[in-house]
Amino acid sequence: MKNKIPTTFQFPQNLKTEYIKLIQTKEDFLKKVTSVEKRGLTTLYTQLVNLWNQNNTSQLEADLNLKLNELRVLKNDLNLIKKDILKKKENLKEKKSIDEVLNMKKEKLNTLTLLLKQSKMKIMKNSKKKILLKLDLDQNIKNSLMKENYSMILRKKNAITQESEQLKNYLVRELGKHGFTLDEYLMEMEKHK
Repeated sequence: MKNKIPTTFQFPQNLKTEYIKLIQTKEDFLKKVTSVEKRGLTTLYTQLVNLWNQNNTSQLEADLNLKLNELRVLKNDLNLIKKDILKKKENLKEKKSIDEVLNMKKEKLNTLTLLLKQSKMKIMKNSKKKILLKLDLDQNIKNSLMKENYSMILRKKNAITQESEQLKNYLVRELGKHGFTLDEYLMEMEKHK
């Protein structure tokens, strides 16, 4: 956009020349006239000078240019403020987005913690049963050795060990679905004790 400089009124050159001649010849001319005419001409010269000085377009132009410059500075400041506001608005949107993601992750973590607690209780319950069953099997093995049924009891023990391993694998898969390893889960459970 071009910065238009407003046009200012300038007296025509011939009028400027006439004025200068009149002012320069004023003293000589007043010497040649009578005192009555001198008072009348002095009044007219005073009015002429006053009217000529009322055309202060150069001062008005300078004032106008100063105001235009101030306006440009204010406009630049306003643009900077607008940019700052837009930047802050974007930062606020990003912060809200990050907060939403954090809230979702927090909810997911709470869900996983609940699931892990439930899984832990199930494992603990099953583990107690398995331990009691294993102890019972060990006693049966001892008894079976005496009765020579050792091979059958060993198969039961292997089946229980295999079932225990399957339960462990199931837990590892379930934890994997939620982004955890068994070691992380056990460390997390230790933290919450």
